[in-house]
Amino acid sequence: MKKAEYPQRMCREPVQGGAQDYWCELPEGHAGPPASFSVQASVARRDAWEAANPGWEKMSAFDDPFKDVTP
Repeated sequence: MKKAEYPQRMCREPVQGGAQDYWCELPEGHAGPPASFSVQASVARRDAWEAANPGWEKMSAFDDPFKDVTP
């Protein structure tokens, strides 16, 4: 997992960490699950997702998931 670095904006989607929620630390518009270094389970989940989805760096939350489907 690579944290957003300036000038990138952080996603800031809430990540549950027990009694407290934390902000997602990935770049805004990322594909896949959100993660925060304050919640180790979310980092493990994100790392597993990245390993299962090669080429994820080129993906975006705004991509059309049905672009390859033709009627």
